[in-house]
Amino acid sequence: ERANPELFDAIIPSIYEAIPELPAYKSFAKIKAPTLHDEVVLWLSIVENLFAKNQAFMNAARENEDFTMAGFERGIASLKSTLGNYGDNRSLLIHARNSLDHSMEKAYELYHDLLLLASEITDEQAERLDNAKHKFYPTDEDLHPDMRFVANKYVQELSANEEFRSFIEDKKVTWVAQDSLITDLLTAILESDIYREYMANPGEKTLEEDAALWRALYKDVILPSDALAEALESRSIYWNDDLQEMGTFVLKTIRRIGMLSQGENSKSHPIMPMYKDDEDSRFGADLFNNAVKHCNEYKELIEKFVNTSRWDADRLAFMDIVIMITAITEIINYPSIPLAVSFNEYIEIANYYSTPRSGAFINGILYSVTKHLKEEGTLLKA
Repeated sequence: ERANPELFDAIIPSIYEAIPELPAYKSFAKIKAPTLHDEVVLWLSIVENLFAKNQAFMNAARENEDFTMAGFERGIASLKSTLGNYGDNRSLLIHARNSLDHSMEKAYELYHDLLLLASEITDEQAERLDNAKHKFYPTDEDLHPDMRFVANKYVQELSANEEFRSFIEDKKVTWVAQDSLITDLLTAILESDIYREYMANPGEKTLEEDAALWRALYKDVILPSDALAEALESRSIYWNDDLQEMGTFVLKTIRRIGMLSQGENSKSHPIMPMYKDDEDSRFGADLFNNAVKHCNEYKELIEKFVNTSRWDADRLAFMDIVIMITAITEIINYPSIPLAVSFNEYIEIANYYSTPRSGAFINGILYSVTKHLKEEGTLLKA
């Protein structure tokens, strides 16, 4: 929110009027079907001639109290670099495709990071208890602490899981740099009713009871923590979006380990794999490729059912278009996925990522599109 676009309100009309006089615009106007590259070339010319070399534009920029000439030049250079990167369609496609793979890998890393929290928090409490024993005047409670929390059987089973340990060591997963997060979470746990009730009940705990403790702690204390959200945001741009889904997988994993029968070990119930099977591993990439391949075709379908008396097809929210194209791609190309599942998933995505009205709008468009496809025999599933 540090940008001040209103500073340029007075200069925008003169910039707009000057665009048709640019040689780049005159060349652009002769192109019947401009490509992304053609549009980028035009905008690079606008930035170079009407922003960077425009004294009136620079004077407007100087109205910002933080203005510096070096900053202005870096800003122009960054803008030109960003525009230039948009000029290569293939480069953009490859970058987006690689980003998809990277985001999936980061989500799986987050799953392990979240599981590791239990072990890190337990170690922190063990260290606190040990330090208390060495106080100058330790109490009897300090010298003989209740060790059931730090001797938690679920944490021991998780730590013994070879697959989990291998991933942690290979990817160098650690919370060392976020030691304040571990401290904050431990403090919140010790103050929670969940912890108090667990420690108040006498006797040795079973694996099932110890796993139930951590399921409750993750669900009510750890996953909703603002401190955790801030820590994740500082480590990966993907993780706050993935937290809810990976949190669900963590809860499932804790339950599975808690259900181990006596004599079994965690090898019997390995950590959840990154993908369910080969088909699952291909789904994201296939969906992406099909959406790109049929983008214009599916966009025309969307525009056919936009109520032009209420909506201007050219001014639809970009995110809404992306979501609808992806939804139609799934509906048409993946017959094993029921329509209701696709509708629910993409309406939920729209509610999360787009405008408050997007969910209802996308639901209406998808309904009209699927009805049309059924009538023409293109879509056969229910």
